This record gives sequence, C-alpha cells and structure tokens, in this order.
Amino acid sequence: MTGHKHFGVSTFKNKLTLLHRAWDVAVGGDDEDLALIDRPELSAVFEEPDLPARLVKLAAFNAMVMRRTAALHLAIQGAAASDPAAAEMLAAFGQQRLEAMAMHAHAAAVTGQLAVSEEECRDVMWSTTDGALWHRLVEQRGWSEERYAAWLGRLWVSLFVG
Repeated sequence: MTGHKHFGVSTFKNKLTLLHRAWDVAVGGDDEDLALIDRPELSAVFEEPDLPARLVKLAAFNAMVMRRTAALHLAIQGAAASDPAAAEMLAAFGQQRLEAMAMHAHAAAVTGQLAVSEEECRDVMWSTTDGALWHRLVEQRGWSEERYAAWLGRLWVSLFVG
C-alpha cells in the first residue's frame, strides 16, 4: 500500500498503547506528528482579534474534533471504571485539555473583551469540551454538527463576553 503507514498488531505493546495511538490520530484527524495547538485550523482561531468571532470559530473547531473523538472518549471512560491504566490515560487527556483551555482563556483575556476571570473561562470551556455534550446533543438528540457548533459558540459568547 504505497503512501499508507501500516501498523501491525505487534507494533503496539498492549491495548492501552493502541488506544492512546487511536486517540492521538482521532484528535489530530491524521497521523501527522503535529500538536493540535500547532495546526493551521487552530492558529486561525487564535489569530481572530474579535473575541465573539474567536469563540464561534473555536466552537466549530471543537465540534469537528468531537466528531472524531467523542465515542473514543466514552470508551476510555468506560474502561477507566475497571482499569487503572485507562483511568490514568483519561486523567492525562483531561489535564491536556485543561492546559489547552487555559491557553484559550488567557488569549481571550489578552483581548480585553473577557467579562469573566480567566479561571472561570478555562473551567467552563474545559467542562464543555470533553465530548459529553456533543454526544448527547448530536448523537442522542439528533442535532447537526453545525447546530451544535453554533449553539456552543453562542453559549460561550453569552457567558464570556460583556
């Protein structure tokens, strides 16, 4: 298969290693060794000077990532109930997301347009980006991804912009 990387079962030490690799690919949308924060789509979000427009763009970006990761996040969460290694992985993913939301909250504060504390912005963004809301509204309630992204953007704007 020219142009495709092939991973055999022996490439991964165990199921959690495979799950971690699947997570990395799902978050980025490909197997490139490029952090999400360094991707052009997210750079465009940070470059938006108007905070309401930035939050709407970030919500759309988040919805795209949730399409790829929500089910996997739920699977890891299920495994974490009985597997300490999966619980550690889930906690690490949560910490990475918290750090990313702290970056977004700080960038929002720098605009001078943030109407709440950076900590509140970070915590609300963190709690609304783990995939649970996306799963409930898109997968269970039948919302389109576009409707979800628009709603999340409006929610964030209403909470964070004075």
